Amino acid sequence: DSTIYFPFHTPRGSNPFLLDPNGGSWLGKKVLQKSDGTFIFDSYWNDSVIIKTQANIGDSWVFYKDTSSLYYKATVIANDTMTVLSSLDSVKTIMINAYNGSGIVTSDPLDSFNIIISKNNGFVQVFDLYTFPYHLPGTSYSPG
Repeated sequence: DSTIYFPFHTPRGSNPFLLDPNGGSWLGKKVLQKSDGTFIFDSYWNDSVIIKTQANIGDSWVFYKDTSSLYYKATVIANDTMTVLSSLDSVKTIMINAYNGSGIVTSDPLDSFNIIISKNNGFVQVFDLYTFPYHLPGTSYSPG
């Protein structure tokens, strides 16, 4: 009970000899849509990012977890309406929080970031899901 999407692939990398010709789009190399509204996005780090589109306010889940104690948690904080592409639409707001072994990592640029998803038009606000979390697995974000 699932569908696999293959987003447009884009070469990734700054060195022309190390470009990944099968690099994913900002959505990832492939996206798995499950019948329960869960979307699983393949990332650059050979792991997955999970978004639950049918979750209710207050529901939370592990958005991304690497092999260390670092993980990101998603929590639905609002169901609302807003104008999207010139028409009124239902939207869901999902807050992302970064954690490590000692608690929330407020220095992470995506801690407290809100993903907004429109019922009829998809993402209204999101970040690059392919290269997320923008640092090697097992390491925390380090500003500078």
